[in-house]
Parts: sequence; C-alpha cells; structure tokens
Amino acid sequence: DEDIRVSSVQVDAVNVGAGAETCWDIFDDLLSTAELTDILAMQSDIYTLSSGQSVRCSFVDMGDSTILVSTLFLSGSLANMKEDQPLENCGGLLNDCVFNEDDVSVGESASQYRWSKASIVDYRALSLQQSIDGVAYLFLTCNQNVAMDDDFMLLPFNEDFLTTEFGGACYEITKADIRGYGCENDVGNFWQGADMHFHLDSSLCRCGGCCAWNAGAYITEDSFGLYYSFNPDFTCASSDAATTDYWISVIVDKPLTPAPTTVCDESAVATFDWGELMTSGTAKPEVVVVDMSVDETDLSLNIEVQLTFEGRSSADNQGAVFGTTYVLDFEDFDAHTDSIAQPG
Repeated sequence: DEDIRVSSVQVDAVNVGAGAETCWDIFDDLLSTAELTDILAMQSDIYTLSSGQSVRCSFVDMGDSTILVSTLFLSGSLANMKEDQPLENCGGLLNDCVFNEDDVSVGESASQYRWSKASIVDYRALSLQQSIDGVAYLFLTCNQNVAMDDDFMLLPFNEDFLTTEFGGACYEITKADIRGYGCENDVGNFWQGADMHFHLDSSLCRCGGCCAWNAGAYITEDSFGLYYSFNPDFTCASSDAATTDYWISVIVDKPLTPAPTTVCDESAVATFDWGELMTSGTAKPEVVVVDMSVDETDLSLNIEVQLTFEGRSSADNQGAVFGTTYVLDFEDFDAHTDSIAQPG
C-alpha cells in the first residue's frame, strides 16, 4: 500500500543484532555503523535479535534530547479489524487475539508480529533496563508511520492491557493525535474484552481529559483497535489495507554527537617574511575594512576588519619560527617608536 512508510539505512548487517536482545541494542549497534541522523531519518526496518527472532524496530527523535525506541508486536489491517470479522480469545491486548492469519497488508506475515503474552512481558522487562524514565509505553500508529506527525498515540503500558477486560476505562495518554486533534499528558477512555480488541472510543469524553477529537467524530467512533464504527478521515481506517500498529516503546537519551574535527593543513597556513615586507613591501598580509560606523548614542567608532590568519612568520633568515600579531593603530604614526606596546 502506498500509504505505508518504510525505509532503510545502509548498515553492516554482520555487526547489527549479533548480541541484541532488544531494539535498543539494535540502535546501539547501528550507531557504530551509521550516522545518527541517517538512523533517525528512516521510519523503521527489520532486524534479527540474538534469539533469532525477527523484529521491526523504529527510532524516533522526540525533539528534547531523547529518542523513542519502539518494537512492533502486532499490526492488523482495517479489513481484518472490522466489527464483522471474527475475534477469538481476546480477553486482553496480548492473549492470542486472532484476526486473520492471511493478513499481509504490510507485506509481511501478520503472525510474525503476534507475540505471546509471556514474550512481551519478558521483552518489556528487558526494555525497561534502558529506559530513562522507568516507563514502558504502548505506541499506536497507522500504516507504520512512526513520525508522530498525525494519527498516533503514546501511553504508558499499563499491566491491565495484558489481561483485564474493561469498558470506558480511563488511562493516561502521554501524547496523541487523531484526525489533527492533539492531546498531551491527559486521559482517554478505552475498551477491550473477550470479543473486543483494545481500542479508544474517540467520540466519547467520559474521562474528562482528551476530548478535542470528539469534534467531527462519527457516532461511537473507534480508533487504534477493533473498529465497530470507523471514520475514513482517520488514517488507520482510511482503507481496508490501512493498518493499526502496536509497538512497545521506551524513551532513551539521545547519544551525544561529537563536534566535527577540522584537520588543519599546515601547508595551507599563510605566512610571510619580515625581510621582504620591510625592503620591498611584498607579501603584505591582506587587510580589508568591512564596515565602519559611528554609534551616535555614545559617539563611539566601530570598525569591522577582515584579516588573513597568519601562522608563523620568518625574519633574519631564521625560517618561519616567529608568531604574528596584528596591531590596529589609531594614533599618529611613529608616535612611540621605541615601544610596540604603545600606540603609534
């Protein structure tokens, strides 16, 4: 589907994932083979953990010196998440809730990312070791667009999501956008049950928190899960092939990018000979007065001068062993012939 945004970054596949247990380990490996900007520029990619399990990882710049590292564990198309599709054994976000095993809307086997509850619990514990805030997040996206620019939700991964049935329960939302209506650090109402996959009702405001997306909502409009009622303006429900994606995420510190090192080419450094300057006036360093202005408030004269950087200068046939100093002189020439430290 052309709406699905997936790109790759060229990396050394031998080194990436060799000892990785989580997508954070993959990220750490990538830093040794690719530039941080290149890694963050990609949407997501598939890697293999040390266990042999294939995972789709994404790395998102949060814009505050942190990065959201996410692992996809479930992706289902609208066609297989509608009300008329059979759902069995849900009872919680990860209790082997079955969609359609032939769902290949993202170009990969749907079962590839359908993790068992035990697997996600273990993975969550491993991921928390790298988290800077001690929180694992549930990251919900459409068509695997992890850019957090439209139709996404990030919320703390509550233990209730694994096993508990609830209707209209209020849970904290860290950041979200639905149909262009955003919300941060508030609450929303969620549902899940034995025949009802985890989802948000974006038409209700029972929690008194994130309610902006009620505007323009369809009656009992559902988002990010089972779609009893859906709005085609919501990306996850824009077509039968559109996907709703579930990621487990942690926030980590952005690695410091070392300042670029400029190598100075010694042969390119300007030099001049005092003997030639004094006898013939040649090899004179270039001095350009860029600007001269008067500040009328205090009658000060401001002069901006562009000077050639001079390295070591030579004199008395001793080679380029002397330092070079520019003196901007505003007194009468030759006023203090005996002292270079004095003006003139």
